[in-house]
Amino acid sequence: MVTDSDQHTADYEQLQTTLELYPSIKISLVEGNPPDTYEIEYHLNGYVRNPDGSITTAKLHRIRITLPFGYPHFAPMVKPLTHIFHPDIDPAAIRIAEQWQKNPTLSDLVLSIGEMICGNNYSSEDPFNQEAADWYEQHRNELPLDVLQIADIDDSDERFDTLDEDAFTSLGLDDEDLFGAEAEADESKIDLFHLQIGQKNIFAAAKILADIPQTANVPDREQIEQTIADALKKSDSLFKKAEQLEDQGELDEAAIVIDDLESIVGDYPGLDNLRNRILQSQSLANSFSLENEDEAEISSQEKSAPLQKEPTKKAAISAESSISFKAIFIGVVIGIILVAGGLLYVQDHKILTQGQTNWQKVHALIDNRQFDDAQAEAEAIVRDMDNLILLKSSGNSLTTEINTLLNSDDFQQGLLGNTLYEGSYVSFAEAEKLKKLAKLTNTAERFIKQGKIRASLAAYQQALHYARKNELTVKALELAQTINNLRLEETLATAKKAEQEKEWENAVKTYSRALELSRSISDSKDAEEITKRLAAATFRHELDQSKQAFTGAQWQETITMLEHARQLLKENPTAVTEQERTELNQLLLNSRLYQLLTLAREAYERHDLATSISRYQETLHLLDTEKNNFSPGIEGAYGKIQTTLLMLQIAQVQRQAVQAKNSGKLTELLNHYKRILELIRTSPFHTNENLRQLTGDIQKQIANTRRQLDRQSKINYLKVNYQKIFKKHYPSFTGSKFEHPKVVFRKKIGGKMLFTLTCIERSQGSSSRLSLQYLYDPATKRWTLYTGQ
Repeated sequence: MVTDSDQHTADYEQLQTTLELYPSIKISLVEGNPPDTYEIEYHLNGYVRNPDGSITTAKLHRIRITLPFGYPHFAPMVKPLTHIFHPDIDPAAIRIAEQWQKNPTLSDLVLSIGEMICGNNYSSEDPFNQEAADWYEQHRNELPLDVLQIADIDDSDERFDTLDEDAFTSLGLDDEDLFGAEAEADESKIDLFHLQIGQKNIFAAAKILADIPQTANVPDREQIEQTIADALKKSDSLFKKAEQLEDQGELDEAAIVIDDLESIVGDYPGLDNLRNRILQSQSLANSFSLENEDEAEISSQEKSAPLQKEPTKKAAISAESSISFKAIFIGVVIGIILVAGGLLYVQDHKILTQGQTNWQKVHALIDNRQFDDAQAEAEAIVRDMDNLILLKSSGNSLTTEINTLLNSDDFQQGLLGNTLYEGSYVSFAEAEKLKKLAKLTNTAERFIKQGKIRASLAAYQQALHYARKNELTVKALELAQTINNLRLEETLATAKKAEQEKEWENAVKTYSRALELSRSISDSKDAEEITKRLAAATFRHELDQSKQAFTGAQWQETITMLEHARQLLKENPTAVTEQERTELNQLLLNSRLYQLLTLAREAYERHDLATSISRYQETLHLLDTEKNNFSPGIEGAYGKIQTTLLMLQIAQVQRQAVQAKNSGKLTELLNHYKRILELIRTSPFHTNENLRQLTGDIQKQIANTRRQLDRQSKINYLKVNYQKIFKKHYPSFTGSKFEHPKVVFRKKIGGKMLFTLTCIERSQGSSSRLSLQYLYDPATKRWTLYTGQ
């Protein structure tokens, strides 16, 4: 059984373990060994009353907890040491009765008071401090003032919370222990980031930097982000300028701008396509320039040739000129077609290249969750693709790809501000919250794998608080279920340990808590098994306690506990072994037997023979009906109890006989003597020497009583007939009045009885006393006057 000292030691150790997870609560002082008095400090925001009566918030609060005699069955006494302003706190006490009834553990009580100080818990009905209750109702929108948590949560971003680095440290983890592979991945990303910066791949570097957590150690991060933003802004301007120069035909200037752009951002989207397009345009322009120079040279040669005067030569020249003009015309037409086709190709290629570049921008916008801008950009690309002539097929392919994206569920949900998370679409803000929540739950799961159940519970509580604060209702319900499951697992482990150590009282308490927890879990399959184990532990506790009570001859207490244990078996017939069931029944029978014997003896000692006899009779009835269930050897006790009962019954009748004799009730006396003889005759002990001697004595008493009855009957006869007798023997007093008869038995003469009969005779104002000696003969049953002496 757990002693008070053991309980205090266990609670102190548990409180120390729990408060390691809550840095805002400290044990400032303990008294006793093991401690039975604590002073606790709370470093939390809470209302206080100042000496001038004003209400403000303070960061430090102190309380004293005293464990009374009978703890934990009796709740601790809790008193504030600072001026805490709260509906359930007055200067002399803190209301904890309801909390202690729900969960009578010291560590949970300390945490609960912390929640009270923060303003998370308070009651407005029947408060200790009505003024505080009114104040809390008026300022309920400001509550809670603080949060009792394992680590702080930064609420600077309204869209989602970022975890403070100390949050995980307070859980006993550093970054490497908590995230392990994540920390190593961050270092790798930082190295890759610096490499991309060195190679002027600004777009790639910006993307890597965005993936690196804010908690990672990136020197001068804000300055680097600003430098990247400036570079991207300048590169956008240079790219647009290059496109404008290309459109204006100023290809050389455009090429120079591209070189400037590449020196700033080497991986600008579409940069290579724009450069290739400009180079192609420059090459085509150069080819046109060479053709024009050739045509000019031919024209010059024709003009400088000498004129032929002969007719035949003129005709030949005319024919040749005609052919030449046709060829030139055809060539010019073909050239125009080629130039037009080339220009169309260049234009289509430019549109297609620009579309592909913008398509990359669309993906970048999607990555940045700018879905509306991405949709506008994508639709613009589709419109541009409709203008293609020579490269229509490639444009159609890009258009199909764009339409597929625009019509996809992911993109449509993105337009609504949602993203896919764990198979469901949620808002971007909620997705970020869920990611942060996942980190906390991963921490709790890590603790579970390490066997640190209490630390895991604390981490899950932190996650639950985060989920409720951020209105993640479904996750909060899941976490509450997980916490209950974990608490159930921990409680069951504690109960089974107590069971193994046969600390039945502790096992009963912990199994009771486990049963309450299992009932709060709607799909729990453990309730039936826990009920069975609770019944077994309760049974064994009752059996243990009853044995102690039995040893102390506390029969009624023993019977009450055993009856309760037997009722448990009726409700849970398979909870204990058959041997334990037999042990209970035998102990219960023995307890009832000894209780009846004790009650019988106590009644005898206070001379209450009737009650004593009744108890002994009940004892014999119990032995008769349960004789097969008593231990061997009970037969000897049965005989002794029968003997004792007989003697008590005889004593009771003898007492009644004495009362009858003293009252002169001879007939009643005779009946009592006969009752004694009947008790002896019908008992199995009638041959007992003492009883035989008693029988003889009673028979003598009966004979004597009968003689007394016979005399009394004769005396009564004489008293009734005295006037007739005196008138017969005193005929001269026939007119006299006879009064006050008196009869006395004198003696026996032979077999006859002699009586003296006297009375008062009154006649003519005088009186005299008359006397007669009257003799009765039993043989003849006749009365005669006796004249002898």
